[in-house]
Amino acid sequence: MADFQQQKEYCQNQSKDIFYKFFEIGHCYMESCFECNYRTTSAADLRIGDYWGRKYKNDKEKVMKVEQKLREMGLELPELPKPNGLYAPSRRVGNLIYIAGQTPDIHGVRQVVGVVGEDLTIEDGQRSAQICALNILSVLKAELGDLDKVKQFVQIISYVRCAKGFGNQPLVIDGASRLFRDLYGEAGIAARLAIGANELPGGSATEILAVVEAEED
Repeated sequence: MADFQQQKEYCQNQSKDIFYKFFEIGHCYMESCFECNYRTTSAADLRIGDYWGRKYKNDKEKVMKVEQKLREMGLELPELPKPNGLYAPSRRVGNLIYIAGQTPDIHGVRQVVGVVGEDLTIEDGQRSAQICALNILSVLKAELGDLDKVKQFVQIISYVRCAKGFGNQPLVIDGASRLFRDLYGEAGIAARLAIGANELPGGSATEILAVVEAEED
């Protein structure tokens, strides 16, 4: 990369560069960039002039953080969920964080109880999945201290309490996956399993666990 006005060169691993990181997840695009088929596959400095020099320096601290994005979406992190048994909310191994199954609870109160395809609609199930996702983010914040330290979502395993013959579990869990994608872009789209279940803890409509990779310390 080069700053032609100041006749300086700049080089940094793309995974550690704030400009490239936010370019990849769509925060630094001009309108024309959204139409470019190579915007997430090319390492070329497509719009480096927009976030460079003085403007880059000034905007570096103003780039929207994950929790700020949540607030603008009208959402907030629930308080850290308490385990309902003998297990840890999360466990870190290297840069991977394994997050225990989360149910649709807000401040200890279960929000969505029932059977999708019976007394709950797909939309109810998606709301349940989104709440599970918010609890996953709460656990991540407790583990990392900052949600911007998430590098990528690696895997999501999810369960939907559903009626016999119901086959739209993936559509239900999109309620969680959509939130992660909206917050982290491509890095929020994990490998995923969505399966049906006869029962879940406390009658919850959904339960979701995740594996997340953190940025290098």
